[in-house]
Amino acid sequence: MPRLLKIVTHPNPILRTKAADISPAELSEPKFKKFLDDLTLTMYRADGIGLAAIQVGRPINVAVVSTENGPFFLINSAIVSLGEKKELNPEGCLSVPGISGEVSRAIEIKVKGLALDGKAIEFSARDLFARVIQHEVDHLNGILFIDRAARTWKEDKSKKTK
Repeated sequence: MPRLLKIVTHPNPILRTKAADISPAELSEPKFKKFLDDLTLTMYRADGIGLAAIQVGRPINVAVVSTENGPFFLINSAIVSLGEKKELNPEGCLSVPGISGEVSRAIEIKVKGLALDGKAIEFSARDLFARVIQHEVDHLNGILFIDRAARTWKEDKSKKTK
């Protein structure tokens, strides 16, 4: 049964740590599969669209991204190339609660990493999927969205609805 993990918040120094790659052998371990289930549950329960392992105190190169087809896992991910066109859009972060900011991100990217079976993969992403991947890969490199934001502001909690 998946369990909720505690999300680490800024200014916890672990958020500034570069995540370590994991070995393909670790991917088949039951405890790793359980961790992915826990990470996914935590992301969805927190109303997130992405969550990096480092955000729950595990400095490993793993993140989950919510897609219309279900959770998509980033393992040992690196952005290979950024498209030339960029877009400035608002972002928030589960590890920086109450703050939003405008961040310029590439509209299209190429990413490499590992599939759940340990095989090397390379894929392209665009639009919101590309933005979320860039945000999560930043986490895995110790970078927060507030580091890249053109401007930041406090969220108005009175306007939030559930």
